[in-house]
Amino acid sequence: MDLYRILLVSFILLNVNIFAQKNKKSEKIPKNIELISSKFSFTPFYVNEYSYFQIKSRKYKHDGTIKYKPNIIGSVGAKLTIKNFTLAYAHALPRPTDFGKTKALNLIFNYQRRVFGLQLFWIQYSGLYIDTLDRYRIYNEYKKTEIDSAIILRPDIKLNTIGFQTNIITNKNFSINAAFEQTERQKKTSGSFIISMGFNYMGVKNNKGESLILPSLKKYYPLTSEIYNLGAVSFKIAPGFGYSFIIKKYFSVSAILSAGADVQFKWYALTNSTFKKYRPWLTFNYGVKTAIGYNGENITANLIYSRNQDIIGFNRIYLDNEYNSKTNFKFFREFLKVSVGFRIN
Repeated sequence: MDLYRILLVSFILLNVNIFAQKNKKSEKIPKNIELISSKFSFTPFYVNEYSYFQIKSRKYKHDGTIKYKPNIIGSVGAKLTIKNFTLAYAHALPRPTDFGKTKALNLIFNYQRRVFGLQLFWIQYSGLYIDTLDRYRIYNEYKKTEIDSAIILRPDIKLNTIGFQTNIITNKNFSINAAFEQTERQKKTSGSFIISMGFNYMGVKNNKGESLILPSLKKYYPLTSEIYNLGAVSFKIAPGFGYSFIIKKYFSVSAILSAGADVQFKWYALTNSTFKKYRPWLTFNYGVKTAIGYNGENITANLIYSRNQDIIGFNRIYLDNEYNSKTNFKFFREFLKVSVGFRIN
């Protein structure tokens, strides 16, 4: 199975590289961009890309917050490039058994040109857990020791995130590839206005009768404690800005920030109802991506972190209940990559 994955990834990267090289030859390169064409490169890396979701009462933010995570700690691997042929392999690191068993599917495809970029993603996890230790600032000592266990396993929960996102760059002197992929070099400091658009599905499935809300916190969620099989589709648009600060030609500090609105349609079922509820919703999303890199003639190094948030929201309901308030189901996608490599031009 591992050999099959290596061959599949190599075939995809080979065709993408050949297509990119043909287009690079035909397009006009801005004066602020320097293309890098290497005969050989080898780059070891560590990467961790995962999704999780958080349930938060907007009125009782400290006491009424729950965070579900997959048991994922990342992968180590390497990328080998010889002219237009690229071979990449990543091996998942062993995971501690105390946090349960998470079955993971993580497919990400990125394609970035001078003014247009596309990302397709499908992230799925089966089996999540709640870590109630103090470092997440969710529970105080009394609740942790007297009410809830330190680690709560939920093998029945399945988290799904599927969608695509595009970006349009207005200034050709700013290069996303130079900042994050290091396939070219940006000569001078520059930035650009960026428009991001996308469409995605988010879903959480859990067994009927097994609430997503902990027994000790149900009073903060008079409606949503009975929810199961929550899903939503969203169309989003987010204006933003990207900037790369160049230091002595080879060092760079880059960031892309974006925020915007979602037109969302959500559905869910309640344990005390035989019908599913369908509701339109207008909500908020944001994205942050940063990189600190060195893109030298023969040595490269990069530290990349990104974070995206989507929200499925619920209004307060008309009940005579002191804990009645708005509730947010927040979905996060985080990405961390550290790489150091060398190349021969």
